[in-house]
Amino acid sequence: MVELRSQDEAPASRPPVTVGPDDAEHISVIPTRDGFLQFAHRLVEEKFISRSAMKAPPKKSALEGNLSVTATSEVANELLNEQQRNAGGDLVVEDVSRYAVTVRIGDGKSVPDWKGEVVGPPTLYPLVNANAIVAGKTLVVLDKSNRQKWQSTLNYPVLMAEDDLVAADEEAAGYRGLGPVVEHGDTLYVFDQGVLSAFEVATGQARWRLPSVGISGIFFDGAGLIYVNTTTASREHINYSMQIDVSDRISAVVLKLDTKTGKEIWKQNLSGNLSYLSGQYLYSVAFTGPRDDDDEINPDLATLGMETKPYLRIQRINPKNGRVLWEHFQPRGPLEVKIDRNTIQLVFKREVQVLQYLSF
Repeated sequence: MVELRSQDEAPASRPPVTVGPDDAEHISVIPTRDGFLQFAHRLVEEKFISRSAMKAPPKKSALEGNLSVTATSEVANELLNEQQRNAGGDLVVEDVSRYAVTVRIGDGKSVPDWKGEVVGPPTLYPLVNANAIVAGKTLVVLDKSNRQKWQSTLNYPVLMAEDDLVAADEEAAGYRGLGPVVEHGDTLYVFDQGVLSAFEVATGQARWRLPSVGISGIFFDGAGLIYVNTTTASREHINYSMQIDVSDRISAVVLKLDTKTGKEIWKQNLSGNLSYLSGQYLYSVAFTGPRDDDDEINPDLATLGMETKPYLRIQRINPKNGRVLWEHFQPRGPLEVKIDRNTIQLVFKREVQVLQYLSF
């Protein structure tokens, strides 16, 4: 749709929505292991809530008095946040509109359609023994006969991730893992903006909840344990998501948990996300894509830590304690990284590498 717009047309903050009897249903057909699902949703009532996502300006400006080297970050924060407010970037808008939802299995003749109403943009996640609908903070779980099993309220809305972050089976885990809605055994795992929750698939009873901000994916091993890609961010980063702090360093964290209790086995700050898990082979991968040949790095932004040079860092992790066994680094960004046990395949702009090592 962006490509269809003329170059002279100013991009809208959000597309206008007209509510009325002629308002169209948005229908998608989703292939699953059991056939096709038809997922349809229609806007019933439009409603948006805006709130400030920045802290109030400091009572005393960092520009007052004598400036020192240590005050550089405070001055930068004040100036950047003031620019953010002046540009209207201090507000976040939440869609709390009402949507009518219909889920149809196959041709809809043998199994009745499920129909309901939710608050917030709905998304359907086909699973092995159930199908889950997420809308805002609401989670609705349907059985394979298209009947509602249970419904639960989440702590925060589920972020609608990019395609490479949305995965429901092991083959589609990608760089960050499965999620945000994953069925594993008799448990349904859901991570929103600030909490990882584990529910019984059959009853919807919450087995445990783990507060953690910035979860992007989960992995399972064959011993009943779960690995979680998350960050060191706090709840403050949810409440003040538009606040700029050049000195704030949010780093990647990998958690290893017991799937039955949610108890933490170990926690490690790594250079990147856990990206591959197979028995004794556990890797974290961090990289930035290659830059254009004529795209130069801004030295001012690099000094503030807001621009990163292209790089690739692969770490092999000890599954027992999360410590780094060894690290491979290159000062350039790859186009693609694939790992298969002790073999690493790297695709750069003008080169392909296959790395391998002996493992005992």
